[in-house]
Amino acid sequence: MENIQVLFTNLIISILTIIVTALTAQFSSFINTKIKDVKEKTNSEKVNKYINLALETIRKVVICLNQTTTEKLKNISSDGKIRKLTEEEIINLRELATQKVLNTLSTEVTEYLSTAYGDVEEWIQLHIENYVVEEKLSKNLKKKKEVGFIK
Repeated sequence: MENIQVLFTNLIISILTIIVTALTAQFSSFINTKIKDVKEKTNSEKVNKYINLALETIRKVVICLNQTTTEKLKNISSDGKIRKLTEEEIINLRELATQKVLNTLSTEVTEYLSTAYGDVEEWIQLHIENYVVEEKLSKNLKKKKEVGFIK
């Protein structure tokens, strides 16, 4: 009788050990998956934060340069007429804007942008052009509203 009890106890212990091991493995897998999800979400939020920070910096640099340097260059004319910028002035302004953005952004942000997009300067210049076009469209829209074409 005692042998049967010992066998039965050993059998139950073996079964419980297998169940506990299986549950521990499942729980460990579940925890590792959750940790991975949190890391990915945190990393994604960080990347989004850096991208938004970079885009806002680019927008502000474009607005600032437009209000200062670009307007001064356009207004300089011997006959008093507003002139268009030359190709060289446009290139210089683009380079100036790119450098201002790069000088403003932290190394960590530029590293994230480089990882996500490759050539950071090219990415910045692409967005500079985008914001320049938006600024021009916004100014044209304001002029039309002032004249009364748009309500």
